[in-house]
Amino acid sequence: MGGAVGRVVGVETGYARVRLLSDPNSGAAGVIVRSRTEGMVVGRGGDPMEMVYVPKYADVVVGDRVVTSGLDGVFPRGFGLGRVTVVGEPVGASKSIRLEPEVDDHSLEDVLILLEPSGTRLLTPEEPEATP
Repeated sequence: MGGAVGRVVGVETGYARVRLLSDPNSGAAGVIVRSRTEGMVVGRGGDPMEMVYVPKYADVVVGDRVVTSGLDGVFPRGFGLGRVTVVGEPVGASKSIRLEPEVDDHSLEDVLILLEPSGTRLLTPEEPEATP
């Protein structure tokens, strides 16, 4: 089974440098498949990852699968991020959620790197979409 692993942050001759999703400086917009609840999945320097900005009354249970939502403009929608392992007491207005990563980055053998098609770019919310 596959899923999102990280983002290419540098390219050199013969290799690419990737920031893993487990890195504390990394993250991806995620959605819980069952309830369609959205949040941000962030690394914590290893297992498990954390899902933040999830409303405290959201429908989240242990075992729920989390995939990329595509809302961050970095990862396309639908790539696996992980499964909920802990739903803790709310902290402020947000639930406390831990995820087991879908991909074990220590046992990777092959990865697929998705490229942005040439001549295209993502629009920021402030940019109006061009009309023909």
